[in-house]
Amino acid sequence: MRSLRMLPSGLLVLLLCSATFAGCLGGDDDKKEDPFANSPITLLVYYDETSGTVIQNTRGDQVLSTEAAELSWDFSNTTSKDGEMSKFWITPGDGSEPVMADASSQTTITYGYETHGLFEVELGAEDSEGNMRNTTIAVRIEMIIHDEQGTQSPDDVTIDMTPGCDETPVLIRVNSTVLNPAVFLFGGPTTVTWTLTNGTGETISEGEEELAEGEESTWTATYDNPESGDWTMAIDQSSSENLDITQDITITYYASESAANPRPTA
Repeated sequence: MRSLRMLPSGLLVLLLCSATFAGCLGGDDDKKEDPFANSPITLLVYYDETSGTVIQNTRGDQVLSTEAAELSWDFSNTTSKDGEMSKFWITPGDGSEPVMADASSQTTITYGYETHGLFEVELGAEDSEGNMRNTTIAVRIEMIIHDEQGTQSPDDVTIDMTPGCDETPVLIRVNSTVLNPAVFLFGGPTTVTWTLTNGTGETISEGEEELAEGEESTWTATYDNPESGDWTMAIDQSSSENLDITQDITITYYASESAANPRPTA
């Protein structure tokens, strides 16, 4: 997902220093001095999206696949009065190293987020004379855990509620459907119990439903401002029926991302 390149030592030091300012969104309202205020570079970056959703597909506690939330930044209209553009970069803000692009062959950088959070992203450019320019934007990355199981003994689903930054989610939502399939001769009723617990083992929400053979039920739960930690979504039953389970667990944040900056249409 990333185009990482070896950096000249001077640029690497500068990027590592600037990366301390790019990361999670904070409440520091103090204005920082722009070290590139007199730069000859006009930094013009187009981007269609500043938010996305990671999709994690699971079977109980087993992660089958993760579909990253991809965002792209187009630097093709960035120019300099002093020389040709040589490098573009982004610092994703999720703890990853800066992602670099050689301006002579690549003007768009795409990055795939695999963790949820509100991140401050640095966008930067350098010309052939060593001049630099950067700016920061905010991006919002949410997550959906999509779980499917067909079993007599459902596995618990672990929910990593710790974000990739200091900002915590605003909401967790669970939508869980359990079907007790009709099975000729061997089927029967069962009582299903849903339990959502937080990282300390405290029960946040629970529900119970008796399902006749061939019957299904959907249980939902929401919880505001969930604290960090490994949460658990558990399903149990009173019998030993082979249950079909489909559930989506959604982690959301306040919509405090920067506005998109799409390329103008002709």
